[in-house]
Amino acid sequence: MAQRKTDDWIDALGAIGVPCGPINAMDKVVSHPQVQAREMITRVAHHITGEVEVPGVPIKLSETPGSVDAPAPSLGEHTDKVLTGLLGMHPDEVEQLRRHGVI
Repeated sequence: MAQRKTDDWIDALGAIGVPCGPINAMDKVVSHPQVQAREMITRVAHHITGEVEVPGVPIKLSETPGSVDAPAPSLGEHTDKVLTGLLGMHPDEVEQLRRHGVI
C-alpha cells in the first residue's frame, strides 16, 4: 500500500469539505509563522541554564497584555519563601524540616 504525504491528505479531505490540518512535530510548531507572530515562544533568562525558550501568553488582550518574564522555578527554589512568607513558619522550623528530610 502506498503511503500518502500530509499535503495529499489535506488536499483530498479539504476537497470533500472535511476540516483538517497537519499534526506538526515540535520543530515545525515553534517555527510556524502563526506561532512566531503571536509570540507563543519567548525567551527568558534562567539563573542556572542561561536563556531558555518558554511558552508565551496564549491570550492576547489589547488593554492588558501579558508577558512571561521568568522561567518555571527550579525544584525547591521557592520553598523557604512559601513556608516562611505564605505559611508564617519560623526559619528555624523550616531548617528542622530540612534536617529531617521532610523538604
